[in-house]
This record gives sequence, C-alpha cells and structure tokens, in this order.
Amino acid sequence: MFKFTHKRSPNFAGKPFCEIGGASRSRRNFGSGWAVSARRMKLGWLLLVLLCPAFASAQVRELWVARYHGSVDGSADRAVAMALDSAGHVYVTGQSQGAGTGIDYATVAYDPKGNQLWAARYNGPANGDDIVNGIAVDSKTGHVYVTGQSQGTETGSDYATVAYDFQGNQLWAARYHGSVVGSSDGAVAIAVDTSTGNVYTTGLSEIPPSSNASGSIGSRYASKTVAYDSRGNQLWVAMDCSDQAPFKCGDPKAIAVDSKSGTVYVTGGRYNPMLGDTSFGTLAYDSTGTQLWIAEVHGEFAEAVGIALGPTGNIYLTGPNLLPSGRIYTTVAYDPGGTQLWRKAYQMAVGPDSIPSAIAVDSNTGNVYVAGQGRGFGSTDFATVAYDSNGNQLWVADNSEGLANTIAVDSRTGNVYVAGESQGAGGGLDYATVVYDSSGHQLWTARHSTGFPWPSPVPEFGFSVSGATIAVDSNTGNVYVTGQGQGTGTGTDFTTIAYSQDTTPPVTAASASPGPNSNGWNNTNVTVTLNSTDSESGGSGVKQIQYALSGAQTLDTQAVPGSTTSALISAEGTTTLNYFGTDNAGNAEQSKALTVQIDKTPPVVSGMPATGCALWPPNGRMVQVGTVMAADALSGVAPGSFQMTGSSNEPSDPNNPDVVITPNGSGGYAVQLRAARLGSGTGRVYTLQATATDMAGNTITSTATCSVPRNHSTAVAH
Repeated sequence: MFKFTHKRSPNFAGKPFCEIGGASRSRRNFGSGWAVSARRMKLGWLLLVLLCPAFASAQVRELWVARYHGSVDGSADRAVAMALDSAGHVYVTGQSQGAGTGIDYATVAYDPKGNQLWAARYNGPANGDDIVNGIAVDSKTGHVYVTGQSQGTETGSDYATVAYDFQGNQLWAARYHGSVVGSSDGAVAIAVDTSTGNVYTTGLSEIPPSSNASGSIGSRYASKTVAYDSRGNQLWVAMDCSDQAPFKCGDPKAIAVDSKSGTVYVTGGRYNPMLGDTSFGTLAYDSTGTQLWIAEVHGEFAEAVGIALGPTGNIYLTGPNLLPSGRIYTTVAYDPGGTQLWRKAYQMAVGPDSIPSAIAVDSNTGNVYVAGQGRGFGSTDFATVAYDSNGNQLWVADNSEGLANTIAVDSRTGNVYVAGESQGAGGGLDYATVVYDSSGHQLWTARHSTGFPWPSPVPEFGFSVSGATIAVDSNTGNVYVTGQGQGTGTGTDFTTIAYSQDTTPPVTAASASPGPNSNGWNNTNVTVTLNSTDSESGGSGVKQIQYALSGAQTLDTQAVPGSTTSALISAEGTTTLNYFGTDNAGNAEQSKALTVQIDKTPPVVSGMPATGCALWPPNGRMVQVGTVMAADALSGVAPGSFQMTGSSNEPSDPNNPDVVITPNGSGGYAVQLRAARLGSGTGRVYTLQATATDMAGNTITSTATCSVPRNHSTAVAH
C-alpha cells in the first residue's frame, strides 16, 4: 500500500506537483489477497515513478563510487567484507589476483569522501592462493584485521590473520595450522574485542582419526577458534569436535565477541558424520578459551549463517532449516548463559523456500532483524523479518525480484538496511539496497549496476555473484555497499558505493553590503550575497540557490548552481529578495525574504524667499518672507533633522531681534525679517539657510537672501 504525505515545496514559484512519502510492501499478516495487492502496488509504483521520476531518489543519492583492481588486468578481483571505524573511514577487503603470486588478500581504506587512503596486499609464504574471508576494525587503535585461508609451505592451507595500522602498515601476520599436514585449514570469520584488543578468528581445521570404545572415525574437519593478543601473539586454540560417537564437529560460519564480558561466541552448523546431516551449533568461550556452553537447534540440513549480540548480552542467530514444505528462516535467541529464550520460524507465502542470509540487532531497542530471500513459483524476493527482543514478530517486508544477502541497522534512527542482488533494466544484475524504518515502512531503494548479466535460471541456495555487503555509519547516516563489479578493461573490480540519505535541507544566509543604517535604509546600490551551507552530519552538499526580486526592482526566478551567488539592487524604493537553497539530495529549505530599502534622493525644501527678495520701506517693521517646509517622498525626513537659521551683515539688538524663525505647527517654519538698516553702508543683507536629512542619510542645504537696500531705486517691495 502507498503512504501519501503532504510536504509543501518551499519554492516560492508555486505548489509542488508530486507529494509522496515512501512506499512499502510491509505487512504483519498476509493471506489470499496478497498476490492481487502486490500486483496493484507494482503498477501503482510504476505509474508514480513515470509521473514523478525524481521521487524514487528524493531522499538518497549516490555519494561516490570507488573501484579497486590489482595489477593483473582481466582477473576476477572481488570484495568480500567491509568494516567502518568511528571516524567514518571505510575498510574493504577481498580477493585480488597478484602478478605471479596467485590470489592475494587486498585491503583498501577510504575516507568518508571516497578518497583512497591506502591499499595493502598480503601474499602467503607459498606464493599461492590466499583467500580472505573477513575483516574487523578496532576503533580505539585504528587497527584493521583480516583473516582467511592462505596456502602454506608444506602445511597445505593455513589460517592467516594480518593486522594493519591506520596508515596501512602491516603490524603482524599470524598463521595457524592443525596437526594434519597437507590439509585445507582456513578461517572464515573474525572479531575483535575493543576492550582488550584481542582478536578472534574461527574456521575449519582437519583433525586426525579418532578411535575409542564408542567407535572410530577417520580424519575430519572441525571448528577451531584461535585467539591472538593485539600484537599477534597466539593466546589459545579451542576446538569443537567430539571424540565420542556420533563424533559431531562444528562447521563455523560466524563469530562475535562481547566486549563487556570478553565472551566469544561461534555459530554455524554441527555436522553428524554418522547421519550425514547438520544442526545449528553455538559455542561460548571465555577470554581464556574455556568452553562455557554449547547449544544446538536440531533440524534437517540446518545451520546458522549469522550471529548478532543484543544490548543486554543476549545472543541471536539465524539460518535455514529444511521442512517438508521447504526451507524456512529459523531465528534463535539465547541468554548469556546459553539458555534458549525463544525460537521463531518464518516462511514466505510466495514459494517453498525461505532462506535467511544475515541478522542484525538494534543496540538501543534490542529489536532483531533477519534478511534473506524467498524463492519459488518463478520469483525471488528480498524478505526481511523484524522481532522484538522477546521474539514477537513486529513486521515482515519484502521487495520483489531480489536476493538479499546482507543487513545492517542504524541504532541512532532505527532504520534497517538490506542489500543484495536484483535484476535490473535490460536483464542486468544490480546491487539493490532497500531501507525500512523501524516500523517496516520502505523509505527508499537504490540500485547500482554490477555489469553482470542476471543468471537464468537462478541458482539454488548460496547464490551470490556480486557478493554485496552493507554497512551504515550512524554518525553521518551514510550507507556503504561493496562487492564485485565489472571493470573497464580490468576484469572485475572491488566496487564500493556510498549513499547519502540526507533529509535535511541546506541553510541559506543573506548579507547586504553595505548594510542598512539604523533606520533600515540605504542611500547607495546594495549587493546582497547569498551563502548556502549543508554542513550537518552526512549532508549531501548544496546543489543550487534560487532567488527572485519583487517590488521596486523585479527579477524572475534565477537558479544558480553552487552554494553562493549575489544580486545587485539599485532601484530606489522597497525591493524584496526571496531565496532558498536546495541540496544534492533534493531537499529544499523554506523560502526566506530580505527587504532592501534604497533612497538616493535628498529631501526637498520649499517656501524659501525667492531670488531678489528685498524689504522696503526700511520702517523697522517685521515682515514675513516665507513659510519653509521640508519633505521626502521615499524614506521621509528624519525627525529633528530639519533646521532653519538666519543671519545678517549688520548688527542686531539682542533684545529686539531682526530675524525671527518660528515653527508653524506643521513641521515647517515661518520666517520674519525686520525692514531696517543702518544709515550708512550699502544696505542690509539677510542670509537664510535650511538643512534637512532623510531617513536614508541624504542631506540637503538650501540658502536664500533678502536685502534692505540703501535707496529706493534698487528696492523691490516684498
């Protein structure tokens, strides 16, 4: 079903055309109507994408793609595992063909922007194939650890564990081989205790034949877990294999360590050579290698494929189990003492086989998430199941046409990330990433072509061409997917994709130069500079700034790429600048407005005496020569700025002034002058001066003169 939400575009140009939230094929119960509703939803989704093509990627974008290939072109290099550190660095390890060295370990480090920091390779002493299988990072020290299977010298194949510092310098390499010479020993998984720095690897090692009163059996492979300190010194080796009938031995698939207690957990299958089948087998060791407990979940061809620890120390594992109706998800929880808390089964309705591949736990809520694939009746689907910490099913979500093989949880947001393989356009094989919120609503999907064709028919359980694995950085929200992709002239490469799921719009600030005066006005042209930032953690960066002008100066909407631009405002009057920024993830901020007021014209003074003003007869009487006013059509005359003065070239009696300037009650002045002069000289000249300043700071000074002439012949009566 579709979930519609209203999210108004901040664009001031109009209303948005497409407004929609995430779509999800999430359900808590399903029945006979599911197939019909699924078809309807597929059609609806197709129509939405056709009408609103930007919707599907509105909240996520491909931040960068990084590729790595060794020196041998045409080889099948592939990444198999990935880890992040607390600084957001990405570490990818995989298998890479060396020049004359067979397949080597190759480990590559990237910074959060996708810049390669270093690449380190490991070639074992036999110059043969070295197959890396796992990676772990100690965020306290920055040390990176990888492990796998490496051809040894006269031993067969060994566990080989390599440590690097944060700059990619090899610190140490430790090898382990059991007592059977020529056997194919090898590690499959690795974990690091961030409290002690101890490193734990688990894998298979051949052991010699057993014979006792309960029976005898030839040599066979057993689970062995090897512990090292942070300097590479071997601390202990622990084995899971019984020397009593039915001679069960462990077949490990995953390992985890509880850094609070130091307990190490190994899970996988336990093989019964007498019956030829396997069951879930989980073992706990203390930090000295002493086995604390072993727990089994019996089934037919059952084995755990993933393990995760909860916030209270509980252990969760998942794997397939074969029933008459087909394979099912089986998810089991234990407390730290090995007591089974719950066991849950899940089988999709679309076909007989439901095959889990990975498990993750939210470290805040304790919710458990299992991802895998449902196949049958001609289709394969991602299938993700959520449980609370007590085993109650919260939701089930599936995404059609895909094979999920990895899962991660962002404990900060509760979002769940599932990645795997899906058939893309034109029949190619894509990395497919699907994201759900904690309630199972699909938030977004992303695809990246691997360059491989989609296999037909789809192989059985265990199929993975690209080997996609996923990790999420809870600090930035960035999502990373890595695996194998077709290169250009190189064969196949490590291919790592970073997605930004930025949902926060940028912030744009406007600054005017020069800034307005204390009255809010300018008397010159103004340049407004717009700067937009998208600096929150995980921000995708500013894509563009849009702005428009209205009022005294008009300008249609301008879209300027980048994070800064400017607008020149020169028109007198009030101009409004509307603006907003948009980031590369499509998030647009609400429109903002800046008002600019410009007045370049000084006030106008009126009512001053006209040119040639003269007073006659010189009878000593006061004569009004004008009513002087000041006005400003834009910003207005600043209060108290309109001043009027008068003076004379002849002396005046202070007790009987010759110039009288009186406010007229309307903001102006009435000006009176005395028609008098001295008996000697050329006559009296009065000088009047009016000064006014407007709110923008423009000032005018107006001057006029009036005379009392010496004789009547030059006088013009006022």
